[in-house]
Amino acid sequence: MKIGVLGNCDVGKTSLTVKFTRRKNIDGVSKVKTTGIDQFNTGVTVQVSKLLEREISAAGGPENLPFSIDDTMIRLTVWDTGGQEKYNAVDSTYVRGVDGMVLVCDVTRKKTFLTIEKWCRQVVALKPMPVIIVGNKCDKESEIEVTPQMFEELSQSLHRKNIRVFLTSAVTGYNVDSAFKHMVYEVLHPVISNFRNMIMNAASDQSLRGTDKPKNMDFNV
Repeated sequence: MKIGVLGNCDVGKTSLTVKFTRRKNIDGVSKVKTTGIDQFNTGVTVQVSKLLEREISAAGGPENLPFSIDDTMIRLTVWDTGGQEKYNAVDSTYVRGVDGMVLVCDVTRKKTFLTIEKWCRQVVALKPMPVIIVGNKCDKESEIEVTPQMFEELSQSLHRKNIRVFLTSAVTGYNVDSAFKHMVYEVLHPVISNFRNMIMNAASDQSLRGTDKPKNMDFNV
């Protein structure tokens, strides 16, 4: 799975990416601006059984399913880009190469927030995909210029009512894991929905009960 990180210069894209993928204190992150695309690799454990806990319970428990659903490790590559604002357009090759996009702004600089709508529209026009918005540097409380209401209004203007907004701090680590992991689950939503349908079908098909279970169900993205 590949996730892109997009936004203006100096909003903290690299710091967020390093914090998530390498668990490093951002004091160790190079201050040199990213040029082009840097790739960071990590793994994310997807707790499939927990996500489908209600459906599994309704089916009578995992022992009543004709297959096993186990947690799985997703191999994740995060593509960190240099600030794109000077180009006034996102790189189409970059967008088409990812499965989901994290759009980042700096909540202490309103002008970086004002570009998010443009980036979002350009991204989904090139390739429909899950998108989340991250407002970074929320630890600088006295300097914040972007309010929760502004994020809500942005979501409405994009006509994406379910788009998630995460306020993060690459300095403290606040909400960094939650944001990236939510992005992973958004990308996997069609796969999870497929598992959900399989469970519901198995629960309603009495003829499947008592049959031998095949090998564990798994997926790779």
